[in-house]
Amino acid sequence: MKVYRRILAAIDIDRFGSDVAREAAKLARAQGAALALAHVIDYGRGLDCDHAPFLTPDETEKRLRAEVNLRMAQLALGLGIPDASRLIACGRPCQEVFTLALGWQPELIVVGDRAAHGLGEGGTFFAANAFSRVRADIRVIPQPRQRALREMLDLLAWPTRVIDPRTS
Repeated sequence: MKVYRRILAAIDIDRFGSDVAREAAKLARAQGAALALAHVIDYGRGLDCDHAPFLTPDETEKRLRAEVNLRMAQLALGLGIPDASRLIACGRPCQEVFTLALGWQPELIVVGDRAAHGLGEGGTFFAANAFSRVRADIRVIPQPRQRALREMLDLLAWPTRVIDPRTS
């Protein structure tokens, strides 16, 4: 088995992301590797809502980053990896995961097979741009389909108002 010194887990802030983080933490512990949890906030400026009080795009991004940082800290603490680095970016996941990897220089990137980062094929990642200095293996964590089905069924079971013709 190849030994990794730096492992990057690209996670979503949901139960599937915690599965990816848990697997990455196991690998990091077993190999004595440094671990970073990375999350990309899929936020595009100009897509803000008009809730009062109005927040500028910078304020919105700052609040989103703070919330994600808190959730990642809670996840890391719950998994027993409070010393894991937390990397947060805003933008398109398929681009920003590459940017985070370029900055942190992992040897292994751990991802879930349902995320929008474009790494779900596994194999080897080599950044194809002017900063092509990262070569990392990709480990894809399959996320149980029954969980995905259960989550979809939960969405379909959204509370609805039942109209009783006898009381209408």
